[in-house]
Amino acid sequence: MTGLAQPLPTDAHTTIDALGDWFSIAPFTTHFSYSLAVALIYAVIVLTLLCVLMIVATFTMRIFRLRADAHKQAFNTLWEPYLFARMAGEHIAAPPLPDRDRILFLMLWLRFTGYVKDEASDQLTETARELGMVGYAGRLIGSWRISNRLVGLSAIALLANAKTVAQLPAIAETADAHLSYIATEALLKADPARGLVALRHALNTRDWFPAAMAEIIRPHGAAAFALVEAAVREADPSHTRRLVRLVEGLGDMAAIPILRERLPLATEPEEIAAIMHALGRMGSFDDRSLVLAQTHSASWLVRMECARALGRIGLQDDIETLISLARDSSWWVRYRAVGALHALAGGAALSAHARAERDVFTRQMLLHVLAERIK
Repeated sequence: MTGLAQPLPTDAHTTIDALGDWFSIAPFTTHFSYSLAVALIYAVIVLTLLCVLMIVATFTMRIFRLRADAHKQAFNTLWEPYLFARMAGEHIAAPPLPDRDRILFLMLWLRFTGYVKDEASDQLTETARELGMVGYAGRLIGSWRISNRLVGLSAIALLANAKTVAQLPAIAETADAHLSYIATEALLKADPARGLVALRHALNTRDWFPAAMAEIIRPHGAAAFALVEAAVREADPSHTRRLVRLVEGLGDMAAIPILRERLPLATEPEEIAAIMHALGRMGSFDDRSLVLAQTHSASWLVRMECARALGRIGLQDDIETLISLARDSSWWVRYRAVGALHALAGGAALSAHARAERDVFTRQMLLHVLAERIK
């Protein structure tokens, strides 16, 4: 304790050594690098500056975003009444349209055209042409900003001329899925012949969302449907699932025989499951045998879709098969099987099965589905 009462040495090196002796870490303090300490201080300063810069940048971006939103709101407030008036057939003077606001006009104009048709749509198209939007939309295609390119492509679909349409086939084959989708849609509207060529390429090479594809295909009728059917017939297994969902979205009954033909050749569980789903939604009682043949698949996904399909195209004779599937090891297979049982046999039969069922998981599922149906 006497040593504690003595004053600490004033020399910095001696102080560090003394503290090291006190805490028994003399080897560490003896070899302590003062250059490392300086480096750590500089690192802390740099990190602090970086944090400050990030905060300033975030705050600045936030301010610019708020100003841009306010400007857009003011622009829409000014132009919406004008577009409403033009749709009503009134020919009034347009508000001022600075070059920097043309992209805002196209965005607002596209929003309006998405909700109207016939004469109102024609009036909007005429308005955009009067304001020089055809050439501007064509120039947007070459913008370095993807968002601007998408706006330009969407506008070209409605304001197309020969010069701008000529650029679309190359864009439809681009690697960017969004640009390709919009370009294909624009081609189908502006030049159906070349649009169908782009659609054929898309169906064979793209993994677009089926519902979106159905929206651009449906208006073009039999010619576009024929391309879908050909794609289903020729597709590799990795594309089949999306194409089958596309067939369902289109309600294309002509593709069902093609799916029946593909089924014996299918080896991938996802492909088989997709076909089972489609047969359940769009098939007939004649497809029962195809579904029943897959109920023993090693894939739970296939067994689940079989159970779902039997709930739609099954017969009373299939109840025993569904009871077997209701005892499956997969929760989803049991769930779909019990749902199918309810569809075929009704709630009273499910209650009876629940009372007689010895398997606890199957009984729980029976009661679960019954409670759902009561709600």
